[in-house]
Amino acid sequence: MGMFRWPRILPLRPSGGERVGVRWGGTASSPPLPPAATASGSSGFTLLELLVALAVFSMLVVGLTQGLRFGIQGWGAQSRETRKLAELDSVDRLLRDLLSSIQQRGGSGFSGEPHQLRFVGLLPRAAPPAIRVETITLLVTKDGLLSLSWVPPVTAKSAKPPQPTVTPILDHVAGIQLGYYAEAQQVGENKELKAGWRARWDDGGAIPTMVRIHIDFAEGDPRHWPDFVIAPMVGGDKSTGQRPRDH
Repeated sequence: MGMFRWPRILPLRPSGGERVGVRWGGTASSPPLPPAATASGSSGFTLLELLVALAVFSMLVVGLTQGLRFGIQGWGAQSRETRKLAELDSVDRLLRDLLSSIQQRGGSGFSGEPHQLRFVGLLPRAAPPAIRVETITLLVTKDGLLSLSWVPPVTAKSAKPPQPTVTPILDHVAGIQLGYYAEAQQVGENKELKAGWRARWDDGGAIPTMVRIHIDFAEGDPRHWPDFVIAPMVGGDKSTGQRPRDH
């Protein structure tokens, strides 16, 4: 049996397209090398690609979150403004409706002070016809409520005098400032009262040309309403208390 001989690896200079070979037993051979893996055969992503994708996704999420938050804030602000306008419109309509149907009793149906207004007018239609025409007072209560107050009529069945009925129409009110506009008037033979705003009104059976109502809200309340400027009118049938019909 022959002796085993270990192969000796001899460096060979590649000439032309020859590769480094191994000499076995004194003879040189060039076995083919295994083919290298190509990039086209890989199906995954590199770390750099994943980082870029995560960065882009994060920016998209941040943009969508900011847009959604701004949309919700805008919706809330619009809802608050709508509620404010609805409240302003309801108060304005109520005051105009009351002051447009002043009734005159005994030659007087209107008197005004800087912070309180009293007139004879028609209560809302829900009230019974017997008490539709009453002396109504516009004032601010101690609780900060802009309210309408009137005293129901005394009946034969009532043992005690009726208590004033107070109906609040607006909350968080610190006070009101009233003004009454009067046309120029001739007082005496040589004196004329100029037209302008007055702080009080007690002019017999006459009513002012316009009434200005300024509402001061409580501290911290964000509402700032414009002044109400209303032209009072004497209307309705004094005997039945019905509202004037529209022509």
